[in-house]
Amino acid sequence: MREEDTAMETKHDWSRAGAMTDADIHAAAVADPDAQPLTAERLAGMTPTPRLKIIRRALGLTQEDFAARFHIPLGTLRDWEQGRAGPSRIRPRGPICGRSPETPRRWNGRCGWVRWRRWRAEPTRDRVFRQKGNALVNDTITHAATGADLQARVDLAAVYRLLASHGWGDVIFNHAAMRVPSNPRRFLIKRHELLYTEVTASNLVEVSMDDDLDERSGVNRPGFTLHSGVLRGRPDVLCSVHAHPEEGIALSGMKRGLRPLSQNAMRFHGRIGYHDYEGLTDSFDERERISAALGKNRALVMRHHGITTVGETAREAFSLMKEFVRAARIQIMMESTGQDLLEIPDAVCERVAAQYEKHDKGRASAEWPAYLRQLDTLDRSYRD
Repeated sequence: MREEDTAMETKHDWSRAGAMTDADIHAAAVADPDAQPLTAERLAGMTPTPRLKIIRRALGLTQEDFAARFHIPLGTLRDWEQGRAGPSRIRPRGPICGRSPETPRRWNGRCGWVRWRRWRAEPTRDRVFRQKGNALVNDTITHAATGADLQARVDLAAVYRLLASHGWGDVIFNHAAMRVPSNPRRFLIKRHELLYTEVTASNLVEVSMDDDLDERSGVNRPGFTLHSGVLRGRPDVLCSVHAHPEEGIALSGMKRGLRPLSQNAMRFHGRIGYHDYEGLTDSFDERERISAALGKNRALVMRHHGITTVGETAREAFSLMKEFVRAARIQIMMESTGQDLLEIPDAVCERVAAQYEKHDKGRASAEWPAYLRQLDTLDRSYRD
C-alpha cells in the first residue's frame, strides 16, 4: 500500500469510533464530513445505538440520506441505531461495568456495555437454542435450522402480534402453531407464560407432536394437544390458529353454525368442521376426534369453546381467522334484527368458495408482507 494511501486510511479510520468519546466522534464528523471510508462494513464493526446517531446527525443527514450515501439498507441502519443489529451489537473491547475485555457486550443505556447473549437460551425439555454467528443452533437436536425454519419463526411471532392487535390474545391463553419446515414432526408454539406481545422469533418453543408434554416443558398442554392433533392429521397444514373471539363462541353455540349470509362467509362454504364440546383439551385421546372433525376443512368450530383455522402459510391461517370472525359478527348482527334473512344459494356459495381458494393462493399472498410492514412500523421486536 502506498504511503499516502496509508495516511488516508488512518485519517478516516472510523472503525475505532467505539473507543472514542461522543465529543470526539462529533468533532471528527464535523471536521471531516467527506469521510468516504465510512462503509457499511466499517459501520458493522462500530458501536451501534446513540454513537452512530451522533455521527449521522453531525453529518447533517437524515436516516434515508445516510443510508443512501453509504449504501446501507434503511432497515439495517434503523436496527443499528436502536441496538438491534446482528454482529454489530457485539463489542469485545475494553473492561466496562466490571466485565473482562473478551466478554461480548451490548449498550444498555444505563451503565454502558454489558454482557449480552443474542437468541437467549430457552431451556425446555425438548430443546435449547444458542447463537453461533448468524445461524440458529440446536444443542439437543442434530438437524440444522434452515432459512425456512427461521422465517417460520418470524412468521409465527408475527401471527401472535397480529392476534394481540385484534384483541384475541386473552392475556397468555389461546395459541397458534407452525410446523417446522425442516422437520415436519415438530412444531413451534409460544411459551405458556408469555403475553402475545412478548412473543419473538427466538423465544418460540419447538416441540415434537409425538411427545407427551405438560406445562413443565414450558408449553400450554391444551394448546399442545389441539395443535399436535391438527398437524398430525393434516400434513398439508403448516400453520394453525386457535382463538376465543366472542363472536366465534356465540356462533359455536348455534345449531346451524355459520350461515351463507355474507361474502365473508363464502370462504367457508362446505369447508367447516364442528367438534362437540368435551371440556379443556388436555386429554390426548381427544386429538383424534379433533382431527376427524376438522377433516379437509379450512376451519373448525369447537362448540361452546372457540375457533381454529388452518392454512398452508401463516398468512392463510391468520386471514381465515379474521374472515371467520367477521362472518360470525355479520351473521349475529343480521339475526339480531329479527328480520327474514336471505341466504346465498348453494351453487353460488360453492363457486365463490372455489374462487377464494384460488385467490388466497394467488394475489392475496401479497397481503402478508403488508401485515409485516404494518407490524414493523409499530414494534419490530417480534423479529428478534
